[in-house]
Amino acid sequence: MTTIIGTHNSMTFSRPAKWYGYLMIPFARCQRLTIRGQFYAGVRCFDLRIRFRRDGTPCFAHGMMTLRGNVQGTLMKINALAYFAKCPVYVRLVLEDPQCRTWQAKLFRTFCKVYEEDFPLLTFFQGNRKGDWAQVYEFKAKPILAQCVSSMATDARWYEKLIPWFYARRRNKKNLADPPSADIALYDFL
Repeated sequence: MTTIIGTHNSMTFSRPAKWYGYLMIPFARCQRLTIRGQFYAGVRCFDLRIRFRRDGTPCFAHGMMTLRGNVQGTLMKINALAYFAKCPVYVRLVLEDPQCRTWQAKLFRTFCKVYEEDFPLLTFFQGNRKGDWAQVYEFKAKPILAQCVSSMATDARWYEKLIPWFYARRRNKKNLADPPSADIALYDFL
């Protein structure tokens, strides 16, 4: 079985949407390469964290940091990469809403349903809400997921849990050489 390589918090290469987000970069950034760069590096699974603005517009987020980038445009780009490469591409969608607000979950369900229909070349999965990890939307695909990332690693040092780059630098080479037995493995800083 070949494990599909994915990126954890795939959009965190993007600049923060608000000035104070720049202060969070060392703690919230998990990728340096753009979506295209990640794809050309062999990534076939993208972990997209979505939050909704008050006007209902989806945006990318990680923790308290909101990121620049157009959600629909990014999915169109991933879809185009899948089309031209003629290979399966997976997208993990997570509602980045630790406060577990009902209105966010309602918008997320609609978002997932629409985009699953609009992008049939992409295999969407997960549909959970960060915070309580409740299932907000159930996708058809249910791949087995492994996360080789500092926040989930039992062998991560205390400072690696705070700043993911340190763990990636120390462990990525070994983790990639000996991938876990799962359908998809997510990594920081590929």
